[in-house]
Amino acid sequence: MTLPADIARCPGYEADGEWREGCEDCARRLAGLERTPRTVWMEPPPIIAFECELRIVLDNWWEINLARYEAAGMLDAERGVFEPPHADGDDPQDCDENSAYRRGFDKRRKSLGSAFAWAD
Repeated sequence: MTLPADIARCPGYEADGEWREGCEDCARRLAGLERTPRTVWMEPPPIIAFECELRIVLDNWWEINLARYEAAGMLDAERGVFEPPHADGDDPQDCDENSAYRRGFDKRRKSLGSAFAWAD
């Protein structure tokens, strides 16, 4: 999943393995880790009364699902490992999820450039 470069990304706020209300499926967080000179980043708001007023909601569960796999691919590229979520199979859903993972992995690997290294 992508957002235009001028919409700020947010790393979200996680404490004790739990996302703050609204962070888990926020498009600002799921849009990716790619940092370019044209991508705007923001810090999570320090205090949230109920739900973050800057949250961007994805409207359907399928977009949210694919965005999570893309984010997982980006994180794996940071670690230097490539572990798609599903073994090759005939299920179209598995293929879509693997494609989202690979898209995230490739995007982050490209942005890392020469800093990318495979884990031992």
